[in-house]
Amino acid sequence: MTILQNEMPKFLQARQDALAALEQAQRSGDPTKIAQAQDGLGRANSDIAGLSREIQFKGGKPPSSLTPPPVAAAATPATTKPAGGAGFVQTGPSGEQTAANQALGDLNKDWIEKSYRVAQDQGQEAGKILNGVSVMRTALAGIGDNGTGWGAEQKKKATQIAAAFGMKNAKEVGSNYEIFQSQVGQHLFDLLGAQKGPQTEGDADRAKETLVSLGKTRRANEFLIDLAQATAERNMKRASFYREMMPVAQKSGNLSSVDQDWSEVAPSIFDSPVMRRWKVKQQ
Repeated sequence: MTILQNEMPKFLQARQDALAALEQAQRSGDPTKIAQAQDGLGRANSDIAGLSREIQFKGGKPPSSLTPPPVAAAATPATTKPAGGAGFVQTGPSGEQTAANQALGDLNKDWIEKSYRVAQDQGQEAGKILNGVSVMRTALAGIGDNGTGWGAEQKKKATQIAAAFGMKNAKEVGSNYEIFQSQVGQHLFDLLGAQKGPQTEGDADRAKETLVSLGKTRRANEFLIDLAQATAERNMKRASFYREMMPVAQKSGNLSSVDQDWSEVAPSIFDSPVMRRWKVKQQ
């Protein structure tokens, strides 16, 4: 705790430096420098938020100065003289500053469409999957071992499980034992591969290795359902995290900082209680 609290002044100073750099960039009117400075401020606020959460997690209290300050307003351009006319004072933002603000606005809009809404949609889909987990486990009991006797009843159960995963080709997936294992597994691996962060790197590869080691057995299918449940639970946490952190990111002006915040706290899928029996010890 002492180490964490001693780090906070350094993070706060970094934010002050980032604010100063942003003010200087805005005075220059250079869109590229402004965008870079805004990114720097966003990272600084993200670092502070992450450290604060760690302090709170360990029972401490972050400093009251944690709240990120608003992005400094653009400096008013200097007095200029139009060619062949009397001098005048420009009271609004320059063309370069307007362009920089527009660029940041476009980036934030793009983030909302491609990141925030995706996270919320996946969170809603995850809720449906969790509601269907018990149905999946019941259906699994009717599939049998090693893919033997894959008849009409087994196809029906497998199709039911694939549909609960949200797979649009559920009927095709349930038509064959090998297809069922392969495509359900790949569907989950794709979800895992899209996760970013030091704790989640390699989750998809580890999951593939585990599934291969289990072969064509009932345990392989049990693993897939456990993996689906753990993935859904993490997606719901991610959706909630994005909703909570978006107001903080709005203060810095850079909404995409939420992605970096999540990557720093996102847990490995193998840390889920339901996945502990499948966790492979790291060498």
